[in-house]
Amino acid sequence: MSGSVGDSRDFGALLRLHRTAAVLGPGAAWGLTRITAADETRLLWRLLEANRVLDTSSRDYALALMADVIPAQRWGVPAGAPRSLVVHVKNGWLPLAPYGWRINSIGGFTASSNKPSGSRYSLVVLTQDNPSMAYGVRTVEAIAQVVNRDLNPGATARVPASVISPLQETPDEAIP
Repeated sequence: MSGSVGDSRDFGALLRLHRTAAVLGPGAAWGLTRITAADETRLLWRLLEANRVLDTSSRDYALALMADVIPAQRWGVPAGAPRSLVVHVKNGWLPLAPYGWRINSIGGFTASSNKPSGSRYSLVVLTQDNPSMAYGVRTVEAIAQVVNRDLNPGATARVPASVISPLQETPDEAIP
């Protein structure tokens, strides 16, 4: 089976196909999807590795989008990533009572085109109960910096920790 990367219906089909514990949010709202870090990791590897679910052009398209995120949204798991890797990131942020801010960041790390292949890994950090978006982002980035450093000893970090302004603390989608 070969699929495409697109709207939330495609994501829902991917979840059902892999029998994950994830449940797409009401009205197909991405930000309210209930998913585990393990399921996020499995889905991320569908983009990073050849498989029978997504064809190469779909995977390449999704990874290219994730590698070219606007600077204001390039926070989270890229923190501390080495210069030698391409970072493919997808973040989510949503204030949700009574659980405070949900700040989630997933990323795939692959060798750049001028480096040998084989250097690849993924990182998924899901949080809730953050008192602010900035607090959640700092938490995610503190974790990411340690993981990226430990997986790449001696590498020069490319992505510094982010500064989130109060103006950025707008949910990435409407809260139903």
